Amino acid sequence: MITLSSKARRIWKAVEWSLNFNIQGGSLEQQHDADNDLFYPDRAVTPTLIEPVFRIIDKDKTASREATSELINVSWKYSENGGEKKGCVSPDYEVFADGTEDIRKGAIMVNRNIQYGTLVTLYFAAQYFDQVRKRTLKVEGSLLLSSRAVASLLLFTKLDKPNGVIIDPFSVEEEPLLPIKPVFQLGDEIVTDLSIIGGWWYKIEGGQEIAVNVSEHLEFESYDKSTYTLTVRRDFIRDTVLRFKSALFPDKQIPSSPPENCNRNDIRLIRKYPDGVSMESNQDGGSVVSGEATEVIGKVTATVSGRGVIANPDEYWTCDWWTKAATAGTDFVKAVRGFGPVRLPVPADNDLDIDVRIEERGPQAVWVENGKVVTYNGKAITNRKYS
Repeated sequence: MITLSSKARRIWKAVEWSLNFNIQGGSLEQQHDADNDLFYPDRAVTPTLIEPVFRIIDKDKTASREATSELINVSWKYSENGGEKKGCVSPDYEVFADGTEDIRKGAIMVNRNIQYGTLVTLYFAAQYFDQVRKRTLKVEGSLLLSSRAVASLLLFTKLDKPNGVIIDPFSVEEEPLLPIKPVFQLGDEIVTDLSIIGGWWYKIEGGQEIAVNVSEHLEFESYDKSTYTLTVRRDFIRDTVLRFKSALFPDKQIPSSPPENCNRNDIRLIRKYPDGVSMESNQDGGSVVSGEATEVIGKVTATVSGRGVIANPDEYWTCDWWTKAATAGTDFVKAVRGFGPVRLPVPADNDLDIDVRIEERGPQAVWVENGKVVTYNGKAITNRKYS
C-alpha cells in the first residue's frame, strides 16, 4: 500500500492598518506674539489633546474596525528642531497610556506653548498583537508642533454692522429685527471659543451707560449671551447709541463688569425718513367752491420715491387740517385729523382758509394715559409716537 502524505498550510495575507490623530482643544499650530509674550491658542489655559485613532483592515475578512484600545506598549517622545528624542513628561506633556472613560488609550495632553522659530516633533509608538497570525505589529506616527509669528495678539473687536445704521420706517415691516453681532479676532484668526471672551452691552442716555436689559427695554427683542448678539426691534428706535465692551480672559474667569482697559465699540441707530417724500393736498373743486357749499372735501396724497403712493400714510405721519374764516383777526383752529377724504365746514357768509400740517410719526413707545402705563394681560401696550 502506498500512502501519500501532505499538509495544507494556511497563509494569511498581511494585515493593513491606519493611524490618524484626533486633535481637540486648539490646533497643532499656534500664533505667537513675541512682543507681548502671548499665544493663541494658549495651551497654559486650554491644553491640546491628541488622541491616536488606530484601525486595522483585515483583507481576509474584508473588515475594518478601530482597535486603539488593543494597542500595547504605548509611548510618546519629542524632539526640538530635529535634535535628540526625549520622553514626554509632565508638566509639558501628560500621556494617557491606558486612556480614561472619555479619552482614548495612548492619548497625550500638550500643555506647552511653542515659541516662533521652534519646531517640536512628537513621535508616537505602540504595538498591536495580531491574535490570528500570532505576530506583533509596530505602530508609529508623528506630528509637528509649531507657531507662526503675528504682530499682535491683543483682542480686536468689531461689530458686524456699520457704526451708523439708518432705520428706514418703510422697511420696518420687511425687516422688523436688526441683530448686531460682535466679531473677535486674535492675531489673524477669528475667535470661535467665546468662553475666553467677556462682553457687555450698554445703551447711552444723557451721556450715561445703562446696562441693556431685554426684559425692561422695549427696543430690544433678545440677547444671545453665547455669541453676545443683541437683536434690536427697528420700530422702537428713534436715535439710540449702543456700546459694546469686551475683553479677553484666557483663564475663562469672566467678571460681572468690564475692566478699565477693555475694548469699546459704539453704534448709532437713527430713524430717518428717506429722501424723495412728497405731499399733495387738494379739495373737491380746487380753491373755488359754490356759494351754496357748506363743506369741502379735502385729501392729501403721500408719495415716496421708489415706493410710489403710500396706501397707509397715517402709519407714518400725522395730517392735521386747520381752518379759519378768511377774516382779519381770526385764528386757525384744528378741524380734523387724517389724510382724508375729510369734510371741512365752510362758513355761510365767508371764505375758508385752510392749512394742512403734516408731521412725522416717531417709533413705537409705551402707551401712557394720565401718567400711567396702559397694560393688557400684564403687558405694556405700545403705539407709534407723534413727533
